[in-house]
Amino acid sequence: MPVDRWVSCFNVVLAFSWLPLCRTTSIAIWFLLGHLLLAGLLWCVPGWRQYRLPSLMHLGELYPLALIGGVWNELGIRHRYIADLPNDLLISRIELALFGQHPHELWVRLLPAPWIMEAMNGVYFTYYVLLVGVPLLVLLGNSRTGIQRMVLRLAVGYLGCFLIYLLFPVEGPRDAFPASIATLTPGSFTAINAAIRTAGDSLGTAFPSSHVVGAISLAWAAWECGPRWLRLPSMLMAAAIPAATVYTQNHYALDALSGVIVALILHSFVLPAVTAVVRPPVEA
Repeated sequence: MPVDRWVSCFNVVLAFSWLPLCRTTSIAIWFLLGHLLLAGLLWCVPGWRQYRLPSLMHLGELYPLALIGGVWNELGIRHRYIADLPNDLLISRIELALFGQHPHELWVRLLPAPWIMEAMNGVYFTYYVLLVGVPLLVLLGNSRTGIQRMVLRLAVGYLGCFLIYLLFPVEGPRDAFPASIATLTPGSFTAINAAIRTAGDSLGTAFPSSHVVGAISLAWAAWECGPRWLRLPSMLMAAAIPAATVYTQNHYALDALSGVIVALILHSFVLPAVTAVVRPPVEA
């Protein structure tokens, strides 16, 4: 399956990203061996899918989604041990050269009303609605082809994003420059987003914005594999989330812009390459 090849190659890259850290922490060798083992299993046992019970068939297709969640936390652990400093200062300088201002600071000053901040935090929260809702609705559709296609899109989107984090860690304005962050006004969505960020944030994963890449990936999957009524709402959410990530000061504008570009590249070029099959020549 294309998703197995993609996930296997990703595990090899992630495994060797831990290699320089083996002298720093003993945990590095366990991550390295674990990822190599998973990559080897996916390559060496190509017929593993046929051994599943039919009732568990669709659940077995979802293993890359569990991997995405696990690797997200792993990236935060890995960031604690990397010797290189985050690239926030570089991103900040590029952003200043491009826009003349830092939009994540400017927008809050221009639109400081509490109801606007709460509304933008609500838009930011719709990412989690997509994250849970799209896979669930596609799974309930009970189409194995649709489930496989959705999982492939999410694996290419998220894991492709994660590969950039390995090479170019950025923490984002909220963690790198906390003095520049505006005080949050009380509100339900504001509090929920803060709680989620506290519980599950991983430093070094700001550029490109996984919220943006993920939202576009989820909307693309919803359009392709979900029910018809889900298409427009998911596209509208994906279109609004980039602005919300900047206004809520979770990301630089450059994070959001790069998220859009990376998502389009991954789904327009990388995914077709992953699914491409070389056909044997036809004998005369």
